Amino acid sequence: MRRTLLTICLAITCVCVQGQIKDSVAYYEYHNAPKDQRKFPSYAGNEKELRRFLNENLNMDIVANKNLKKGYAKVVCVIDLSGEPKYSLNSYGNKKVDNEIMRVFNLITYWNPAEYLKDESWVKVASQLMILINIPYKPDDIKFYYF
Repeated sequence: MRRTLLTICLAITCVCVQGQIKDSVAYYEYHNAPKDQRKFPSYAGNEKELRRFLNENLNMDIVANKNLKKGYAKVVCVIDLSGEPKYSLNSYGNKKVDNEIMRVFNLITYWNPAEYLKDESWVKVASQLMILINIPYKPDDIKFYYF
């Protein structure tokens, strides 16, 4: 039941945020390009580097405390053509945990924007991704969803 509710909440949030970037023709061309001709947005090249960054910068006393109730923090990141991110957080419900997660994500001021191959050159496109973080924090249990 909890997973079903989480899935519904994720879908609603993504649809709402997606409306902010769907206005461009490039958005549709990106999603219609063959998978081998498009690149997801990325931090320093890959998800492994983002995990490393989070592990080094999150205060584990706050986010990995075993006494925290189990749940998820969901960070939605909208990335513009220049790679500048805008973050929003669906609250985990603990202000200290929420603030710590947002503090660390706000340290990330640049992402590699999504791109797709068109006429033999790469075209940047605004995009979004969602990062689902287990609470209490587990470094290897972060999920990424690209839209």
